[in-house]
Amino acid sequence: MDNFGLILILVLVVLIFISAFFSGSETSITAINQIKLDSAAESGQKSAKRVNSLRNKINEVLGVILIGNNLVNISASALLTYFVIKEFGDEYVWVGTLILTVLVIIFAEIAPKNFAAKKPEAIAYPASIILEFLTNYFGWLSRILNFFSSWITGVKGGENYFAQNLNRQELKSVLDKDTEQVDKEEMEAMRSLLDLKDCIWGKSIVELTVDEARKAAQIIKRRSLSVYCLSTVLFDGDIELGQSYFQSNYFNRINHLIEIAKIFQPRFIRLLAAKTAHRSMISHSVDYLQQKHEWLIPLYIAAIDRIQEGYFSSLASQFHHGTTIENEAHNCIFSNPKEIVDFFKLLDRPQSVALTWDVQNLWQMGTFPTIDVYYQLKNLIRYYHLKGGQFRGGSQSLYWKSNLSDASWPVVEITRQVVIDGISPVICLNPSHGQAKSGYDYHNSCIRDIKFTRRLIREI
Repeated sequence: MDNFGLILILVLVVLIFISAFFSGSETSITAINQIKLDSAAESGQKSAKRVNSLRNKINEVLGVILIGNNLVNISASALLTYFVIKEFGDEYVWVGTLILTVLVIIFAEIAPKNFAAKKPEAIAYPASIILEFLTNYFGWLSRILNFFSSWITGVKGGENYFAQNLNRQELKSVLDKDTEQVDKEEMEAMRSLLDLKDCIWGKSIVELTVDEARKAAQIIKRRSLSVYCLSTVLFDGDIELGQSYFQSNYFNRINHLIEIAKIFQPRFIRLLAAKTAHRSMISHSVDYLQQKHEWLIPLYIAAIDRIQEGYFSSLASQFHHGTTIENEAHNCIFSNPKEIVDFFKLLDRPQSVALTWDVQNLWQMGTFPTIDVYYQLKNLIRYYHLKGGQFRGGSQSLYWKSNLSDASWPVVEITRQVVIDGISPVICLNPSHGQAKSGYDYHNSCIRDIKFTRRLIREI
């Protein structure tokens, strides 16, 4: 082999490295976590801002990567073919092709993509410098090819890759995947933030079998999460249905709930505030309960005591939070702070039951959120639920849905005080109720609310 042959081999090695760069870059720039990326960008990290900029024109960037990767691989194939023919003859071309295929698959595809999937920041941040340069100078070629591709296939390529929505079934299939390919750093940061809602695999929590609960708990553990609240819908019924209905449909399921709780190990178990079809005719719900449905509060007390004795009493004190009752919208027995305070006074269980204050739910029941409302409920609150919402005209009634940053109620003032007082270690974000306002930007509303809340907490 002469010097020219050695140079060809060196060039081939370089081309494989370039191919690996393109493959790893593609995976990293699509796999990187958007929340962490936004946080790094907001802190002034230039590489994060560059990656964000590239993701905003991802179709163009992916086109450039594809063009570059194909040019490199075709060039490598042509050079190797030339080298083999020159050194060994035509009959060994297939050997060279086989060797190159194996090298490309292992070193230019599988290895860089696996690494990029596990550590996307390590690849995306430095790669963004080169990708930005290539996109600025060759993005026009990618746009032309995307145009012809869309014309031929009839599929428009203008929508951002990251703006596509999953339908319900697709989302379910993703959530059902039993995979460990999870961003461990992110999950560790989110530890104890899981609010396990009342529908798992299409079932209520209290309808899960023990085996199903164990399977779900294993998946949660593998993702480095823990359950902060086990959010059941027990007691979410119309009291006009009567005591026997509540007894059989809610209270008699408490024992199984305790069994499930021992598997998930939540810090809170949520019950819901009951409803009444006579809500509009009732001035004070607690008075009404004592007159017409005196059985309800003792039933709540019995459920709280059973949960306390059967589950929370066995936990270490640092994990002991207890049962929580959340105020709901639409005919809820809680419509104002006085009703809530009086109800909890009758429960007389300050050490074992607390309030989950869903701010917007109480607003929907007629109490506009103010700092004064917070102070009236402060001693009862252990869990804080946030939604946006806007009123219309001169009325303070909830009408439009909105993000937290555009809400009509004093989100910043109340949330700041909640954080300062330390009454809710975890803040739960929910999508807003209300009608959709024409022309309002609801895109990525969840991400917007997360970023808003994080900025607020950092300021505090």
